[in-house]
Amino acid sequence: MSVCKACEEPLYLEVDPDYDLDQDSDDDGGPSSSSSHPSGQPSQPQQVPDDLLLPCNCHYHWQCLMDLSSSVALSLRCPSCNTYLPTNSSSSGSSNPVPVSAKNPILPTSSGIQILTQYHNEGGLQSSLDILPTLTEEAYLSSNPSARPARAMHTMASEGDFAGIIELLTDVAASDPSDEDGGAGITPSELLTFRDPLNEGKTALHLAVENGREE
Repeated sequence: MSVCKACEEPLYLEVDPDYDLDQDSDDDGGPSSSSSHPSGQPSQPQQVPDDLLLPCNCHYHWQCLMDLSSSVALSLRCPSCNTYLPTNSSSSGSSNPVPVSAKNPILPTSSGIQILTQYHNEGGLQSSLDILPTLTEEAYLSSNPSARPARAMHTMASEGDFAGIIELLTDVAASDPSDEDGGAGITPSELLTFRDPLNEGKTALHLAVENGREE
């Protein structure tokens, strides 16, 4: 049986079959006690597949590979066997072409390069899944944690979730920037003017206008 190359654990997650995302806790703030079998016995965890197969045939849990995103996005190699992972439809024959993207100068990736994987999770099997954009994003956010709330606000702006934007700005304004968890060290004004280097330097306003969210 294959195991994750990073943690050497089986390629599945254990989840509570009765877990309710809308009821994380009881009124007293403790863990919910509603997850039980009709017989009164606690429900047994279910095993859900979490198997990411790289082109080199090495297996990882999704999160385990994302935790290694900084090194993988820069080297474009498997952390375990050091195989060069991308395919490039416009490759010039070099065994390790690493052009710099004009859209994303942060990391050495290109729109012509993909890391095509096979991922099996609770939703089924996904073939030819390109994980390079996700790896690039995770690597950037690991080095720039303040970009996490900013990119979250960009998603809200694209979707027209202005109530969510106001709540996020309020939370950031009330947080302590010196605290590691306090808005990840970003201010409301910085949130509003943040230009995303992973999306052509666009601001939240750009995205709102592009998606017809002028209101």
